[in-house]
Amino acid sequence: MKLGLILVALTGTAHGDERGAAVSVGGLGQLDVSDRTDEFGDPEIEAYSGVRATIGWEPPPTPYPIVRGLRAGGAIVPELLVGALLHESTTELLFGAGLRAELRLVQREGGWFRVNSRSSLYLAARGMLVGKDREVVLEGVFGDHLSPGDSPVRFGFEVGMTARRTDGMEDRAGAIVQVYLGYGPPPTAPSR
Repeated sequence: MKLGLILVALTGTAHGDERGAAVSVGGLGQLDVSDRTDEFGDPEIEAYSGVRATIGWEPPPTPYPIVRGLRAGGAIVPELLVGALLHESTTELLFGAGLRAELRLVQREGGWFRVNSRSSLYLAARGMLVGKDREVVLEGVFGDHLSPGDSPVRFGFEVGMTARRTDGMEDRAGAIVQVYLGYGPPPTAPSR
C-alpha cells in the first residue's frame, strides 16, 4: 500500500500534469504450473478464475488531430489493484500496486467507416499479496484498451505471465488472461 502511494506521488510530481482516476473491473483466468510433480512425474497445474478492480491515475487523454489522421502519445500510469482468485472451493483475496507504460493512439476518421477512437497499448508490471498467508505474486502483462469517440468508457484485455512463491516455499509460474470494462478521465476539451 505504501509503495502504491509513493508511486502515485512520484509519477504525478514528475509529470506535473492534471491526473484523473481511471477505474476498471474485469474477469480473469489464470493457470499456474507448480515445481512439484504428480505421481506420473508431470508438473501440477492449477486453474483459477477471478475478478479484479484496478484504479490508475492517468493524464488527460491525448487530443485528436485537427484533420483526419493518427496521433500518438505516451504515459506512465501508477495503479492499485484489489480482487479475488477462485480455486475449487477456496477464495483468495489480493491487493497490490503496479506501473503501466502506455503508448496512446488516437485516430480521427480512421478506417473504412471513418470512426474516431482512442486506444492505449501498454506493458504493466505489478506486485500483489494474495491469500491469508500474503503470498507474493509478480505479474507482467501486455494489454490494450479502446474507447470509441470522446467516450470515457473503455473495453480492454490483458495477457501475461505470473510468478508466485507459496507459504510452502513452492515456486509457481503462470499465465493470465483478463478482459475488462473501464471508465477513464474524459477529454479536457471537446474534439473538433
